[in-house]
Amino acid sequence: MASVPLYRPLNSLELEIRLLTIEPARDHQAPIICHLSHARLSDNPTYDALSYVWGTPGEAPPPIAQNATHPFTLQENASAAIRRLRHGKKQRTIWIDAVCINQSDAIEKDTQLPFMRQIYEQANLVVIWLGEMTELAPLGVDDMQSRVGREYKFWNSTSGAFNQVAAELLGASGLIKNGTNSVAAMHAAILTNEVVLGEVREILARKWWTRVWIMQEAIVARRLKLMCGDQTFEWDGVGRAIDRMKGVTGSRGAIEVFGTIMNPEMLIEEDRTYQLISRFREMWARKRWNVSVLELMYEFRRLDCTNPRDRIFGFLGLVEAAVNYRIRPGAGASTADVYLQSARIILERSGSLDLLNCKREWKGVERATRPGDSLAYSILEKSKFHDVGATVSDGPDAPLRKGWARLPPGWERVRRVNPKSWSRFKEGLAGKGCYYWDHSTGTAHEESPLTRLPPPMAHHPVKQRILPPGWVKEWDNLGRSQVRYNMSGQQQQQGPAHAKTKSINLNSLPSWAPNWAAMTARDPEPLLDWSIEKPRYWAGGNTIPVLDTRQPSPRRIGTEGVLFDEIAQIGPPWHPPSPVPPVTRHDIPELQAWVDLALSSPYQVPPDGTGNPRKSALWRTLLTDYSGHLAAPASDWSMVELWHDTRNAEMGKGSWARQLPDLDTLATMGIMDHSKATVSITFLDSDMFTELLELDFSNAHVLSSAKHYGEIMRRIFGACRHRALFVTRGGYIGLGPWNARVGDRVVVLKGGKTPFLLRPMPFAGVNSHTLVGETYVYGIMGGEALSGIRGTGFGGEEGLATEMFYLV
Repeated sequence: MASVPLYRPLNSLELEIRLLTIEPARDHQAPIICHLSHARLSDNPTYDALSYVWGTPGEAPPPIAQNATHPFTLQENASAAIRRLRHGKKQRTIWIDAVCINQSDAIEKDTQLPFMRQIYEQANLVVIWLGEMTELAPLGVDDMQSRVGREYKFWNSTSGAFNQVAAELLGASGLIKNGTNSVAAMHAAILTNEVVLGEVREILARKWWTRVWIMQEAIVARRLKLMCGDQTFEWDGVGRAIDRMKGVTGSRGAIEVFGTIMNPEMLIEEDRTYQLISRFREMWARKRWNVSVLELMYEFRRLDCTNPRDRIFGFLGLVEAAVNYRIRPGAGASTADVYLQSARIILERSGSLDLLNCKREWKGVERATRPGDSLAYSILEKSKFHDVGATVSDGPDAPLRKGWARLPPGWERVRRVNPKSWSRFKEGLAGKGCYYWDHSTGTAHEESPLTRLPPPMAHHPVKQRILPPGWVKEWDNLGRSQVRYNMSGQQQQQGPAHAKTKSINLNSLPSWAPNWAAMTARDPEPLLDWSIEKPRYWAGGNTIPVLDTRQPSPRRIGTEGVLFDEIAQIGPPWHPPSPVPPVTRHDIPELQAWVDLALSSPYQVPPDGTGNPRKSALWRTLLTDYSGHLAAPASDWSMVELWHDTRNAEMGKGSWARQLPDLDTLATMGIMDHSKATVSITFLDSDMFTELLELDFSNAHVLSSAKHYGEIMRRIFGACRHRALFVTRGGYIGLGPWNARVGDRVVVLKGGKTPFLLRPMPFAGVNSHTLVGETYVYGIMGGEALSGIRGTGFGGEEGLATEMFYLV
C-alpha cells in the first residue's frame, strides 16, 4: 500500500491554506501528536496563529508525529512553542508557517506569501512566543501581568527559588541589611528596582522584538497575547510595564532637565518597537490605514532578517493595503534587484518622490547596533562580571562599605548551583556561594581578585549593565539571553542582518535606490514626517513628479526640476557622541563653525524682510523650520539664541547652564546629598529664565516655559546631528547630509517635498547625477523656487528653467 504524502497541493486560487491541529497532552514532555488539514480563508475557519522567531539550526529536535504515520522534525523553537500551546484536555488548531507551508516547495512558498496578512488578520488569537523562561524572567513576566503597581518583596515571595537568587545577590553586598549607611540605602533602592526593571528590559530585548516579519503579524492581529514559558500576558500589559519602568527611572538617579533625560544610561530604548506596533495596530483596527510604505520600511529597517530581501517582502501585505501596486520580484532575484525594482515601482506608482528622502550614505560607514546587544539587564547576568560583595569607596572622606565592583579583565564570578558538580576543581572549591574563574590562566579561585587590591570607587548601579571588553551577549533558539566571556571578543551567532551588508553585494545599487539593509550610526533623522497627513514642506509647490523611466539601464531614472543653486562653502559635519541633546551649544566646535560660516557669508535674498536676514535664516535653519502657517513664531529666535549661549562667552564668562552631575557622582551621594543635587538641577529653569530676560525682556513672559525650551533643544538636536551646514553661491543657508561637498547642486524637483542635493557625474551621460540626499534650504521650502519668487538664480540669471535630471 502506497504511503500518503505529508503535504497535498494547495489550491491558491481558492485561498486555501493548511491548519495544524494539536492533540491534547497533560505531560509537557509527552510526544506531540498533530495532523494537517486544508481550509479556505473565504470560509472563515477557526484557528489561532503563532508569531515567533525561527532561530538557527541546532541540535536535532524531537520528532513530531503527524497522524502517527508521518514523523517529521522542526527547529527547536517551533517544537517548544507547540508544546506550550497545546491544551491539556482539548485539541487546539493553529497556523504556524514552519509546518503549514511546505518549506521544501519554493513555488508554494511564493504563492502562500500574499496570504500572510489575511492569515494573521483572520486568526481568533495571535500568540507571540517569546521563548522559554530564564531563571529570573518570572520577575519581569509578573510585572507585565500586573495591572497595578510593582511590589519589590521578591525575597519574601513564595512563588519560586528564583526570588531567593535575587535576594542573595543583593544581600551579599549588605544592601538589604544595611539601613544605617545612607549611600548604601540609595544603592539598595536603585539596585532593587534594577532587579525587576532588568528582567522587563530583557523581555523587551528578546529576539522576537528585532525581527522584520513579526511586524505585519502583530499589526493586523485582532487579539494579541504574549507567552514566555508557560506564562501569558496581554499586549497592553507590556505598555503598563514600560510606563512603570519610566516612572521608576525618573525617580532613581536620572537627571532630567527641560523634559529630557540627560543620562544616556537611563534612556529606555527597548520600548520603541512596542510603541510603533501599537500605533500601527490602532490605525489598522480603526480602518484608517494610510501608512506610507516608506514609513514602514524606514522605521523598521533597524530590525533583523535572515534574508535581506524580506525588508521588502515582510511588508507587502501592509503596503498593498494602502497603495494599489504590487511588488513581485522573481524567486531568484538578488537583494539588489529586489531593492532596485521596488524603488522603481514606488516612484512610478506612488505619485511621490518621498522615496528619494530615504537615501542615506552607508558605504564605509559603521553599522548601527542596538543597545541590548551590548548591555546586560538581568542582575544574574551582571553578577558574572562583578564582585557583588566587594569593599568599595564613595570618596576620600567617606567610610568604606560593601557594594558591587567590576572584576578585572578576564575574570568571572561563577555560581555554585550544585557544589558536588564542581569536584573537578582543586580541593577547597566545594563550598557554598561562588568561586572566581580566571579565563586568561584557566584557573579557579576561592577568593575574589579584588580582595587584595585597594577598594575601587563605587559606580552607579545603572552602569553595571555595560558589558566589559571581551564579554558578549548571545541568545539561544528558545529566546533566552546570556552573557559570557569570549577572549576573542566575537559573538559566535550571527549578528543583525544589516551588519552583513557587504556580503550580499549591494554596491551595485544606484544612488536613488535606498539600501534598506544598511542602518548606520550616522543616519540623520528624516526631514519628512510620514505620520502626519499634511506635509511640513512643499518645495515642489503644487506640482506632481515628472519621471522618465524609459532609460536603457534600469539603474538610470530621470526626473524633472530646476537647478536652484550650488554649495559654495560647507562646515564640518556634527556627529554628537551621545544620543542625548546638549542643553546648550557651549563647547561644541562644529556648531560654532556653522555660526561663523553662516553669519560671515552674504545673504542676498532676505527671506522675511527682517532687519538681519542672516541671523533669521540661521536660527530657522537650525530648527529646519516648517513652511507656511506651520512656521515657528518670530519670538522663538530668543530661545534659539539662548541655546547658542554666546552672550556670556562674549563677556568672557562660561555657560549659563550649570554643569550637571554624572551618574558616578550621584552614586557617591547619600539620600540627603542626592536630594540636594536633584534640587540644584531644577535651578536650571530659573537660570534659563534669568538669561532670557537679558536677551529679550519683551518675550520673556511668553517664552519662560522650560517645557518649550526643551522642545527647541530637542528639535535642534534632531535636525542638526549627522548633518552639515552649508552656504550656497546665492547666499542661501542650508542643512545637508554629513557627506555633502562643495559643488553639490541644490535641485528642486517637481513633486518633491524638499530640495535635493545632486552631484554631477559628467562621464555617466548628459545631465547625469548621483543623489547625495535630501536637504533643507531656508527660503525655498514652500515652493518659492517653482513659483516665480526666486530673485537672482544660480549663475546670475533671472528665472529658473526646468530640465530633466538623470539619477544614476
